[in-house]
Amino acid sequence: MKKILYFFGLVSLAFSCKSGSTYKGYDLDLRNSLQIEAKKGEVIEMKMTSNPTTGFDWYSNYDEANPYIEMQSTFENIEKNAEMVGAPSYKMYKIKGLQSGQYTLQFEYKRSWESTEKPIQTKTVQLIIK
Repeated sequence: MKKILYFFGLVSLAFSCKSGSTYKGYDLDLRNSLQIEAKKGEVIEMKMTSNPTTGFDWYSNYDEANPYIEMQSTFENIEKNAEMVGAPSYKMYKIKGLQSGQYTLQFEYKRSWESTEKPIQTKTVQLIIK
């Protein structure tokens, strides 16, 4: 019985490790600026607390036509009642450097319809892809 459990444990570990990819995660809640160094092809994950139920969200200057980096964003619930007005969630970003170089990403925390108002917060991320 112990051998079977040991075997399944090894198999689970093998499937959870992805060959050729590395992971770096950053929590930007306590930082206004950050410099990140990564290798080409490496996935960098960042998270920032957001409150989309009240209209506040993080917006970036990322352009999808950018041939040098890829960026995707999703939301992750912090609490069970995440749909309730005022419930916070994490805005998760996954960034992958496709070409070596330096790239600056700007993030603004604001409501999309308040275009003339200053954002409540801004964050700058300097990416150095090697």
